[in-house]
Amino acid sequence: MLDRALFLFRRDLRLADNTGLIEAARRAREVIPVFVFDTHVLSRFEGHSMRLAFLIESLVQLEDAISRAGGSLRVFVGDPAAVIGDLMTRENIPLVMASRDYTPFAMRRDERILSASNQSFVAVPDALLNEPESVLKQDGTPYQVFTPYHRAAQSLPVAGPQSESEVTFGNVQWGHTLRDALALVAPGVRAGDSPTRAGREGALEALEHALSLDDYERSRDVPSEAGTSRLSAHLRFGT
Repeated sequence: MLDRALFLFRRDLRLADNTGLIEAARRAREVIPVFVFDTHVLSRFEGHSMRLAFLIESLVQLEDAISRAGGSLRVFVGDPAAVIGDLMTRENIPLVMASRDYTPFAMRRDERILSASNQSFVAVPDALLNEPESVLKQDGTPYQVFTPYHRAAQSLPVAGPQSESEVTFGNVQWGHTLRDALALVAPGVRAGDSPTRAGREGALEALEHALSLDDYERSRDVPSEAGTSRLSAHLRFGT
């Protein structure tokens, strides 16, 4: 077992049932929790302050959960590959882990992180019911029509919730606190600005609301009713 490893939070802003975090705790005695405000991604948030407020509120709840578990969320601003590469070299970190991400942008970013970490970066499946490469046609190519894809995917097992694993968080002073980082990247946005309650608490409330919808087929199309699940932002940020 390694003495310590970094865990990079991205689209999985929670401690519960976080497969990548659980795996990091299995591989290292101490896990140092890190979040990087990617300056490229931040530029795309311009004009979308509600989305940024949702992210900020989710990070506030995550930071509080880590603090209650004895750790400290360390926050950085910049290019994730450069930040992680510098941390691993400067602090002699042997491993960085994160949850796998799937967009073309994310895959290019993770290739850069893999290179900057000297091949010591592990991305763990977490967000999807099935990994893309696990649902293929008999000739090994991806499905292009939904119905046969759906039939094939339904035949595969789906992982259940991960049992809780005790994580020993590192309490270091690298980078910024969340409060200091927010003063740099979003001085005019507050956590409470989001019209939707964010973070793990908001996600559980939204899930309870979704399960209570008895007439979803109709109510989802009626703007005057609270007839949608309200889960999309929580799925986006992994709360």
